[in-house]
Amino acid sequence: MSQLTVKQRLLSSSIALVMGGGVAEATAQQDNQANVGMLEEVVVTGIRASLDRAMDIKRDANGVVDAISAEDIGKFPDTNLAESLQRISGVSIDRQNNEGSRVTVRGFGPDFNLVTLNGRSMPASQIGFSSAPATRSFDFANLASESVSGVQVYKTGKADVASGGIGSTINISTPRPLNIGQTKATVGVKAVHEASVEAGDDVTPEISGLFSTTMLDDKLGVLVAGSYQERHNREQNAQIDGWVTNGGLNPAAANVTDNRAEGVENYFYPQNTKFDVADHERTRTNAQATVQFQPVEEFTATLDYFYADFEDNIARNQFGVWFNGGGNVDNATIDENGSTTKTSERGGSYDYFGYNDTILNETDSVGLNVEWQATENLSFEADWHSSTATAEGADDGNNSFIILGVPFNGAAGEGKTYDASSTEIPVITTQPNSSTFEPEQVGSNIAIANRSFMDTEIDEFQLSGSWSADTDEGLTSIDFGVAQKEMINRSAFVGSFFQAGGGNAFADAGVFSDLLTPVSTDDLFSELSGGGSSLPDSYFQYLPADVLARAEESGSLSAEFGPGDFTDDHRITEDIFSAFMQFNFSSDFNGMPFNAVAGIRYEDTDVLASSMQREALYVDWASPTEWFTRFADESSFSEVESSYDNFLPSLDTSLGITDDLIARFSYSQTITRSDLASMRGTTSVSANPKPGQRSASRGNPDLLPYSSDNIDLSLEWYYGEGSYASIGYFDKRVDNFLVTEVREEALFGLRDPAAGDRAAEAAANVGPDATIEEIYYETVDLGYAVTMPDGVSQGIRQDGSDPLINWQVQLPSNGEDAHVWGYEIALQHMFWDTGFGVQANYTDVSSDSEVDRAQVGYQFALPGLSDSANLVGFYEGYGFQARIAYNWRDEFLSGFGASAGDQTQPRFTEAYGQVDLSVTYDVTDNISVFLEGLNVTEETQRTYSRYEAQLLNAYQYGARYTLGARWNF
Repeated sequence: MSQLTVKQRLLSSSIALVMGGGVAEATAQQDNQANVGMLEEVVVTGIRASLDRAMDIKRDANGVVDAISAEDIGKFPDTNLAESLQRISGVSIDRQNNEGSRVTVRGFGPDFNLVTLNGRSMPASQIGFSSAPATRSFDFANLASESVSGVQVYKTGKADVASGGIGSTINISTPRPLNIGQTKATVGVKAVHEASVEAGDDVTPEISGLFSTTMLDDKLGVLVAGSYQERHNREQNAQIDGWVTNGGLNPAAANVTDNRAEGVENYFYPQNTKFDVADHERTRTNAQATVQFQPVEEFTATLDYFYADFEDNIARNQFGVWFNGGGNVDNATIDENGSTTKTSERGGSYDYFGYNDTILNETDSVGLNVEWQATENLSFEADWHSSTATAEGADDGNNSFIILGVPFNGAAGEGKTYDASSTEIPVITTQPNSSTFEPEQVGSNIAIANRSFMDTEIDEFQLSGSWSADTDEGLTSIDFGVAQKEMINRSAFVGSFFQAGGGNAFADAGVFSDLLTPVSTDDLFSELSGGGSSLPDSYFQYLPADVLARAEESGSLSAEFGPGDFTDDHRITEDIFSAFMQFNFSSDFNGMPFNAVAGIRYEDTDVLASSMQREALYVDWASPTEWFTRFADESSFSEVESSYDNFLPSLDTSLGITDDLIARFSYSQTITRSDLASMRGTTSVSANPKPGQRSASRGNPDLLPYSSDNIDLSLEWYYGEGSYASIGYFDKRVDNFLVTEVREEALFGLRDPAAGDRAAEAAANVGPDATIEEIYYETVDLGYAVTMPDGVSQGIRQDGSDPLINWQVQLPSNGEDAHVWGYEIALQHMFWDTGFGVQANYTDVSSDSEVDRAQVGYQFALPGLSDSANLVGFYEGYGFQARIAYNWRDEFLSGFGASAGDQTQPRFTEAYGQVDLSVTYDVTDNISVFLEGLNVTEETQRTYSRYEAQLLNAYQYGARYTLGARWNF
């Protein structure tokens, strides 16, 4: 065995010891047992050791793999896993409430990345505020980093890795007690301060702990870990719900200044402007327990349990105005791109919103893993787990709010002005100024209470094996396996709505005056131009529950208001059988070591979609110009089945050009299963199916998964201890993106009573020039009428002689493809023995499916594509560890649609950069103290529609600082 091979085996074994679990490439159980005594000497802690381990995983992997390793047991580089992942080239994150939440890899968003925990598929869930939620993407904010030993990002497909990630497969590893191999304990405490906090505590606690030990001569291992976090912060959001396309103005009118450039045909008018102040009080609890039993060296059983609970109680208040356009506009200005940058309107109202939002997420997973080395050349592994993720709100709703306000009567001098011509957020002024509003002027307008629920369950059994040859040349091993996975998803929603008056009518003026607290706006949106002193002077803050109770007392709101039973309820079950074989080859090519891994994965998927809906029974022709679809009184569940299968080949090759220079080529086919909301088994038809208006919509359980052909090329140079440089090119050609298709179909046996034999008989009686009205009344006179559901009127009900109605059915279908390509450059350099080091990477992503900002209406484009870069500098020495990190992500398309207005309008996220830092000092060998800062330069973030002048959101959070201590025993 060569010296290089020995070195690689030692590195691989030490990596496996620290990582402790996960997919095949992160596990070297056999080597662990043979080298336990030695490995305890090899594993060291700290920033550099963490980077060394991550580099060795990248170097020794088959395919393109990047990794992050814990710096010590219970100490991850960042307190949030997503924040750590963004340091990897090609990985960008989506932030929620100033914290990394979901990841995008090589331009493919959260739903295109599969997350596993120790190699097991993790369920996903999220709350819905205005509809039944649906997601396949995992929220990293639910997990504390202290119980994670490592994360591996697999950017190329492999036969022995579960499908689902066109962007990547991200495996989270947790520590294993037998791999730690000794009694070990760690406790960490943190004091967290959010610079934005106003309503909560200035300092909130976070505590974590881990204990691991072995017994019975290291045959039995037990590990328990847990963490608890409280966090209070304020989230500020200046927002516009959407932009009206070619509406609200007459550009040719004398009161409109039209500065559109030549060739710009469209113009866009803001729907409203609101300023949202949300005070979050959230808690996160994680717990983990692992028991391992190894009675003999050849057999290891691992039983583990994981639990995560996340709760966020949000008190939100908004203030702002809605715009109506048309004759209400006194004057307006349109810029060169067609964006309205100034407008003054009479009438409308000044609104105050009070929200009570509740988010409750819970994840738990229990699993059993058995490894058996049957012979020297043959090993088997069996793994079972049952995992559940649930998201819901409080019993009275997860999104409840009431709108209060002061109406403007539309007279001259009463209205509002919008000016976004030179600021990051619009400047809103009102006449009279809002500071003059008195609590007695404020009345109630709208009350809404929404409740949603999402639950995803995964039960999975995997059986795999590996045969190794007695040679390290040619075919060296064969991996094989089968698996059965069942995913059950339920998504439900109900909403309750009440309006005190139509339009801008407000009731009970003055009734709520003692419940309203005036709040100054001086300190709001201070980091955004247009905020602070440019805002209206004050707004009213109130508790929605108090206002609702007062409205009930006054009689303007029914005591029965509130969400009841779910009105939308959708279930989707996926049964997935998979099998794989993977062949591992090793040889020399012109004296250079060459390795290849060729595999094939087969998957067969059965889908059952069931949705609650009121069945359409028949159609009534109720008057000469009115048709009505009649529905069953009670809802029932529909059931639609479908199936598909996939063969997924993969090939990973590497060539050791020198001991330190590795070239790689990979090819694979990967899939991501379709959007759950689009797969729902519900069908709805128009309640008033007049000729020409016979529309219907439905989900499509027959949707195929997105499918991608992937090519990767990379060159990696490991030029020094802990140092490397790499460049890689990737190419992805993806089919089966979703489009909206319109089909002409008969549904539910619904027929047109105005086009059948009875109507034909009536037409013949009336004559060749009969009108539809004459035909209708003649049909009634012929005795074909029945009494309508109102018990009074007469109408013609369909029968078997009538022709089936051909409905214009809108449904999602597979129809678009996209080509995505790009390159990644990465550098990690250690400056000799000085303790200083640097990491840097840059990713460039391109696609042939980019949005045309000027186009109005539907267009296909791939969200999430963006260039990104990272620069990290660090020092480690003399008991100190320090890191400063800068992460940048360029502007990107984040999706289509908005809360109001044109639902085909694109949404962009502005380019964003953030600086984080951390400093640690080892007081003793076992005690360290640390300071961490997140977003220390207090950057803000904006989203907008087609152009920067079309604001959708402008977020301000502030910095977060953590002071803590960690004890190791």
